[in-house]
Amino acid sequence: MRDPVGRVKFHRYLLPVFSAYVFLVGFQGECQQETRAWRHMETHHAALIGPNGERVEFPVKVADEEHERRAGFQHICPVVIAQIPMLFVFPRSVRVSFHMNNVYAPLQIGFFDASGKLLDLQIMETYGPPPKERRLYGPRQRVLAVLETEVGFFDKHGISPGQWRLVYSAE
Repeated sequence: MRDPVGRVKFHRYLLPVFSAYVFLVGFQGECQQETRAWRHMETHHAALIGPNGERVEFPVKVADEEHERRAGFQHICPVVIAQIPMLFVFPRSVRVSFHMNNVYAPLQIGFFDASGKLLDLQIMETYGPPPKERRLYGPRQRVLAVLETEVGFFDKHGISPGQWRLVYSAE
């Protein structure tokens, strides 16, 4: 559309373009510093212990109730995700899968068996606009705990599956 002088009226195109963006990408809203589930989660102290006795200690938010595990890092801002990992604890060993719906930063996820042994590490990517695959992430084995961190956490500390184990306690 042009004005009487012949200039293009770009503002006439903004609403249709914005509407198409919202339709294709989906409106997720803004991230939050905390959610109701996040506030409900207790903070514990965790450690990963290596094969030679090395220790990596850090605080974690513990999702040990069903509503906390369902919520996870959904709607939490990336800066908060970078500050404190989340530990999902299950009442018994289970087969699990995780998704990245409403998560605003990629995550690295570690899966631990009933003895605390690190079984597998995966990188979980945020969803892009359709038709981007809505992938599920999970290990082949049953797990008792899952640790979600910012990407690079495990690499930074030289942690790999096999010989590292997880311990945690209330602060």
